[in-house]
Amino acid sequence: MQRRQMMRWGAALALSPWLLRPAAAASAHAGHDGMAMGQAAPLPAAAALGLARGLPLPDLKRLPLERKDGALRGCLTAAAVSLPLLPGKPATEFWAYNDSVPGPAIELFEGETLGLRFDNRLPQPTTVHWHGLPIPSDQDGNPHDPVPPGQGRDYRFSLPADSAGSYWYHPHPHGHTAEQAYRGLAGVFVVKSRNDPLAHLPERWLVLSDLKLDQDGKIAANSDADRMDGREGQFVLVNGAWQPKLALGRGERQRWRIWNATSARVLKLALPAQEVWLVGTDGGLIEKPRRVEYLLLPPGARAELAVTGRFAAGKPSGLVALPYARGKMMGPEQDQALPLLEIEAGGAWPPRPCRSGCAGSIPCPRLR
Repeated sequence: MQRRQMMRWGAALALSPWLLRPAAAASAHAGHDGMAMGQAAPLPAAAALGLARGLPLPDLKRLPLERKDGALRGCLTAAAVSLPLLPGKPATEFWAYNDSVPGPAIELFEGETLGLRFDNRLPQPTTVHWHGLPIPSDQDGNPHDPVPPGQGRDYRFSLPADSAGSYWYHPHPHGHTAEQAYRGLAGVFVVKSRNDPLAHLPERWLVLSDLKLDQDGKIAANSDADRMDGREGQFVLVNGAWQPKLALGRGERQRWRIWNATSARVLKLALPAQEVWLVGTDGGLIEKPRRVEYLLLPPGARAELAVTGRFAAGKPSGLVALPYARGKMMGPEQDQALPLLEIEAGGAWPPRPCRSGCAGSIPCPRLR
């Protein structure tokens, strides 16, 4: 059995129980109350901090690549960077790739070779792990191959045939991975096929991440609750922005690539007013797209959706994270839908001819 087929089957099996609509969406933890032992002083609420919201969805920066010696070559540096976030507060220090949070997106085609120079300017050892990519282990940035502070190394690997999909890169040093990730070190890596059946669709790349700030606007340390239940912040950001907005025409279909780059937040994603088809998972495009009402996406997972603007009356138009029983040991539970992305209705989209391949299994968009 080919690795590609195994990845598709495994991703489908892993997602299948989550894609079935339950009789009711549980929003409270049944069984016991949240524990209160050793809780630190509560952090300020998201609204109280004054982080800007509702701005246009930022595009992800791209890593500049130069073709040389049979490879596409680029440079990546991990270092501290201070970014202004809150009014009246000092800039917030992140750890970032090339001064960007999220890090710069890397995009190649199957069969191409990447040659990348990496420099570590952090106070900790680190690596660059190419999450999910089928590459040699000595190039995969595993914990046994750390790059010490002030040093660097070269990564070089080729992308095999049939590897198209949505991947990402992040640190993977022993004992430091969690901190480096929640401080901002993560970026996306998209491998494209020259025979992509969905290449005609406009794409949106959405990186979902958590941000936890203290009253001074600094990235907060882990609490007891974080250690027991997993770290969650006051903010879920999309491409580094809080509740940004994008435009979607009525009847327009877009291809969304979504990455859950949070530390521990499993997201039950929904677009209640739009038509949504799951077309791809961690292993790339799936053989048969399926209509979904929601998608449960755990940390590190990716999904590709075909989203058509329907704007059903009486339903939230944007992307939300629905509540469900998460079994937290130290509360609180999420008890209402969490807005992630606002969608503004554009004009009516002219009908376009359907394409063959994977997209042929999705009904053509029609105005209603």
